Amino acid sequence: KGKGKGKGKGDGEDAEGAGEKKPPLDLTTLFFGQMPFDTKVEDIVPWLKTILKREGCAGDVHAVRLAGGGASNKKFKGFAFVDFTSRKAAKKCRKFHGTMFRGRKVSIEKCSRAEFTEAKTVKAHKAAAAGEEGGEKKKQLKQLIDSDTIATMVTEACASSAGALAESDVDATLKSFLSLLPKDVAAAALKAIKKQAPKAPAATKVLTPRP
Repeated sequence: KGKGKGKGKGDGEDAEGAGEKKPPLDLTTLFFGQMPFDTKVEDIVPWLKTILKREGCAGDVHAVRLAGGGASNKKFKGFAFVDFTSRKAAKKCRKFHGTMFRGRKVSIEKCSRAEFTEAKTVKAHKAAAAGEEGGEKKKQLKQLIDSDTIATMVTEACASSAGALAESDVDATLKSFLSLLPKDVAAAALKAIKKQAPKAPAATKVLTPRP
């Protein structure tokens, strides 16, 4: 009996330990803009790993999310979000802002998404504990910002761009992509897009000849 008890206790401890395997990832996200429109994830990841290999953190690239392109049939919008598992890797990457990537100077900006990471992890743990279907849970996680809020954010960004950005520049596909992001990340993305938009040409004064 004593042996049986000990075995049962040991199994319980193993099961408890298995349930606490990995702590939530503390990800740092960077915005990469002004990229060639034929860019793929397969182009970005090796480039980042080459940069970070010199710093000893090549393995800290967690995920790359393209705005359109990739597995979707949508046209790539020229920017992406990259998640890093260490702040060191993100900090080193920011030093390469303005450097050449496939023939264009890439823009690298910081984004904050700590709350989003935590919320996603908590929801995933709750889904597993309650035995809910993963597919249903994923559907709930897809849209983080409602359409009206996205429309307001786009309108405000265009209004403050001094004519550089028009609402027609932010189409339904881009709005849909922004709705998948946490609000602060979406705001940072709009700010970076506005910053990269070409400035409206200054009005020219037409001189009429005197009679």
